[in-house]
Amino acid sequence: MEPRKGRPRGPERLGEVARRLLRGRLKKRARKETRVLEAWEEVVGAERAGKLRPARLRDGVLWVEVESPAVLYEAAQFSRGEILGRLRERFPELGIEDVRFRLG
Repeated sequence: MEPRKGRPRGPERLGEVARRLLRGRLKKRARKETRVLEAWEEVVGAERAGKLRPARLRDGVLWVEVESPAVLYEAAQFSRGEILGRLRERFPELGIEDVRFRLG
């Protein structure tokens, strides 16, 4: 009789189980982030795209790295609502609830 393929027999290492479970979730998250990256210049405009960089999307929050404190202030005070609205309009399925900025 040939050994079964797929699930291993006997105990597995915890790290292997965790890695297998997380692999699918990480790939899904990476696809979401890639979609935002690819459309970033269209969302924020060419001038802002050089100063603002999407860093990660986690729990409905898009973290954006900025190049300087002045850009951080401008983005957080004046551009946040506009950027959030455009992201929600373009990617409603991503469930983006907030945009936060940090120095990068």
